[in-house]
Amino acid sequence: MGTLGIMRIPTLLALVGPVAVPAAAQSVSLIGVAGQPVPGSGRALRYEKVSVADDGTAFVEVLTSLPSGPGSEFVVLENGVPRFRKGDVLSSPAGVTIEATGNGVEAHLGGRVAGTFWHGPTAPVGFNNGLYIDGTLTILQGELTLASNVDPLAQYTQLIHVEFLSRNQVMLVARLEDPTRFHPNHYSAMLFEVSDTGALVSERSLVRGGDLLPGQTQNVLRLGITSPESSINSSGSLIFGAHLFGPTAFSKVVYLDQTLLLQEGSPSLVPGRDWGGNEFVYVDLNEAGDWVMNAAVEDVGLSDHQIFVRNCELFVRQGEVLPGTAPQALTSLGSEVWITDTGDVIWSGEWSGPSGEFVQGLFFNRELVMETGVPRFGSATLSRISPGFERASVSPDGSRMLMTGVVQRGTEARSAAFEIVFDVGSNYCANPANSTGSPGAATGRPTWLRST
Repeated sequence: MGTLGIMRIPTLLALVGPVAVPAAAQSVSLIGVAGQPVPGSGRALRYEKVSVADDGTAFVEVLTSLPSGPGSEFVVLENGVPRFRKGDVLSSPAGVTIEATGNGVEAHLGGRVAGTFWHGPTAPVGFNNGLYIDGTLTILQGELTLASNVDPLAQYTQLIHVEFLSRNQVMLVARLEDPTRFHPNHYSAMLFEVSDTGALVSERSLVRGGDLLPGQTQNVLRLGITSPESSINSSGSLIFGAHLFGPTAFSKVVYLDQTLLLQEGSPSLVPGRDWGGNEFVYVDLNEAGDWVMNAAVEDVGLSDHQIFVRNCELFVRQGEVLPGTAPQALTSLGSEVWITDTGDVIWSGEWSGPSGEFVQGLFFNRELVMETGVPRFGSATLSRISPGFERASVSPDGSRMLMTGVVQRGTEARSAAFEIVFDVGSNYCANPANSTGSPGAATGRPTWLRST
């Protein structure tokens, strides 16, 4: 699961009050829209990477204009307050600045913050990428790995994605250069033990390019490197996708630790259809070990090959008609899918509206929570959602979600960010009090969204 939290941006945008939504969602709120001022910068141009945790800590990356003059910069907001921005000086190497983030910034419930950053032009050649935890440089591109199960000559050449297991454990997906491997430049999932200050204590490889996985005769060619392609829980259980050397018809696999869950070309959950060849298989894993993945069976021209699988059972399939889409069938399933610690599945799908228009929807299990094309924020319509690859995040307990998208009023469309609060039984959260102290009452609306 992604491990970040709910965003409150009182200085950026007064939250629009909850609107009427299906039972699974307690509220849907607009929390940021392009054109709003960003503290210390100009105005928001585009909302990009988001993450959400159980405890209300959040990081949202926003592309903004400069305070004056042309150009743009990125700013990472922590609970609405700038935490990182392009040009900030990092703790190490000396004088190095932030040029960009990797796959976003991650936080743990204990208050720890981790991120991979690309360095500015002053960085030493070959050392322009680093992992930082609580401001401390944990590992730097160009350094040798000290993992006992990796050759001592192996060198980190790119640091990509970090995920917390616990306060003192993180998984880092990185590229290694290992001259002892027949495919020397490969990706690896590394488990780091870190100190309370963020310093590296120990490291070991969980899985990497060149490994021979159980039951296989071909080695791993490429490990999934983006956050949706792998997930780890606090017990250290890892679900991941990979491509193998050898015939392409059998090259894609998904494993849960040492157990094979999917192999392209082998029989699938759909009778008479083998597993197909998704370029990317996105997965998620919860604390109980429940898992979910998007997958595909072989395409025989019936527009029904996309499926979501939960714990080895078919969960939903392209071509199904759900209560929220009836009488229309799902024409496509979204890329990323999440499973909460309560076992609920959150996902997105697409279908055609009554007049043939393109519609996207967000689902909690099999219930439609929100859809595009419906007036939602005053006179503004949600015209597009972006439920995938760092553009959306679900808290591990399933109580809330952050997502980017586009809102439209008339012919004008703007990038925006949203918060969805879900009704998850014992985790049910009351509407937070706004600036007037009244739960659920609107505190105002951006000028651009006000009815005329």
